[in-house]
Amino acid sequence: MNKTIIINISGIIFHIEEDAYDVLKSYMNDIKRHFSASTDSFEIITDIENRIAELFTERLTSDNKQVIFLADVEEVINKMGKVSDFDPDTETTQTPNGSTSMFSEDFPKVKRRLFRDTDNQIIGGVCSGVANYMEIDPTWVRLIWALLTITWGFGLIIYIILWLAVPEAKTVADKMAMKGEAATLASIKKAANDKINEVKSNSGLKSFFNSFFEVLGSILKWGLKAFVIFIGVVIILSAIAALLAIFTGSTALVFSESFGLGNFPPLNFIAPAYRIPLWLSVFFLVLVPSIFIIWLGVKVIFNRSFLNKTVGFSMLAIWVIALFAFAVYAGKSAASFKEEASIRQTIDLTPVKNNTWYLLADDKKWLTSNDSIKFNITLKSGKSIAHYSDDFDFDEVNLKIERSPDNKPHLIKIYKSKGKNFDNAIENSQNILYNYLQKDSTLTFNRHYELKNNGLWRVQEVELILQLPLNSKIIADQKMSSIMRDPYFYECEDDNSHHDHEDESSTKTWIVTENGIRCSNYTVSNSFERNPDLDETLKGMARDEINSKFSLEDENGTFDIYNQNVEEVEKGTFRVISEARIRKSDGNDEKRTYSITFQRKKDAQDPNDNDSWWVKDATTKSIELR
Repeated sequence: MNKTIIINISGIIFHIEEDAYDVLKSYMNDIKRHFSASTDSFEIITDIENRIAELFTERLTSDNKQVIFLADVEEVINKMGKVSDFDPDTETTQTPNGSTSMFSEDFPKVKRRLFRDTDNQIIGGVCSGVANYMEIDPTWVRLIWALLTITWGFGLIIYIILWLAVPEAKTVADKMAMKGEAATLASIKKAANDKINEVKSNSGLKSFFNSFFEVLGSILKWGLKAFVIFIGVVIILSAIAALLAIFTGSTALVFSESFGLGNFPPLNFIAPAYRIPLWLSVFFLVLVPSIFIIWLGVKVIFNRSFLNKTVGFSMLAIWVIALFAFAVYAGKSAASFKEEASIRQTIDLTPVKNNTWYLLADDKKWLTSNDSIKFNITLKSGKSIAHYSDDFDFDEVNLKIERSPDNKPHLIKIYKSKGKNFDNAIENSQNILYNYLQKDSTLTFNRHYELKNNGLWRVQEVELILQLPLNSKIIADQKMSSIMRDPYFYECEDDNSHHDHEDESSTKTWIVTENGIRCSNYTVSNSFERNPDLDETLKGMARDEINSKFSLEDENGTFDIYNQNVEEVEKGTFRVISEARIRKSDGNDEKRTYSITFQRKKDAQDPNDNDSWWVKDATTKSIELR
């Protein structure tokens, strides 16, 4: 067994056999003697030792071994070259600038590579690296970069991109490959001589530019450092804000019932059994990235790390588990909105003698027996409850008014809701609590609905259809604007005179006609009377509506409108009948008849402007063709 020796080359510990060590020691002594007379001998020898250490490391890694043998040393010496191999006749050749070169100019070449030259850097070594790659003076590259920055403004952007994308020349091999030369004794010596000669031969103008760029580089470095610190502070503050938000939200969630927040979004649509798992998953989904962002900010500002790999991988595992849990419970919550169902109830209203109906709206809370016990409210107490804020009320209440089919007044209440299945959706619809009040000719509607037994929000909606006899007069107050959908409250002018039924500053009046509900003060200018130009405008709008409807149905096929007729329903209201042939991809064609009613908008001036009209009604009839 051969004896091994531990040596240190360029700060790296190697185990080497004794005979290999003797050869290496003799080789290094020859190099030191040869370069001892050079003024830059220390730099040359340091570079040579660095290159030898690199080659030894590559050999040990590729062969997967721990000890350097004699064959390894001989291989490295062959790559680096021996001092005795240099031709004595070419060792002291004269260079063009008058200096002497120790070796021949015939150096082994390698493919030139782009690196950042940090040995000659002003800011990041980009310009000097590009200059080496292009074989030009770095000063010219810096001048070009400065001109691009001053004139066009994108020089700085290009520099930053190259700074991030181009690697730094760290090893001797990288530094030599940057110049297209192999890392041998001769090329290392040449590089050192070139650096000395460059300093000696610098002209006054070149020295001025170098000094200028050094000062500019220092300023930019300080500015960049300040900017990096600013970014780090912003990152840390953002992460701290996120942590405060998640801790505040977590506290509110844990104590939601105590604070009376159980029916506030988003808690009011998450089942109680899912709230804690969802809270924990969201908590860790925000906590882990926030800690990582704080770590990143600290590393940017102070260049220190308070997390090791074990902690980092543990946090990543926690985050992945939290993401999985969030996906599971969020999916379960979303499944509660899968099916939709509705309940319809028709109520006969008490007729009024003069057929004049007053529509009012309020926010009073209708009490159940449990509410009366809870708030100690009796008929003799004189207490009442009203909504003072509608920030989190359920306000999906829509009112539609139409002509009664039997000339008697009716109110149809439709409760809609979603659920995880049809039965659950029906239960959620039955959980809606909504009330109205008829007192003589006055109908008072609540603008909000409530949920019984602290029910969960499942997109509940209350749709009201008020059916009134022909020629009925409807007077609605301002508050009805929030629930009236058809007719739209603001489509009519304000009444000219106030009635004494309610002290309201703004009311609207409608009349029930054979063709629907129209404003009592409705007038149409002569420009909106039927004429050929208006017919073409209405037909075009009808085609646009049909195109939109056909595309929304997402059918495969084509359609062709071959006939259109315009009918005047009343002043300012027109119906367009369009007949179309649908050619489906499965070969089953259809004939469809589209009936679209357009009504003039309030304050509309130009009848040929599409924005002067709104679609009041649209129906479709289909006949399959064989």
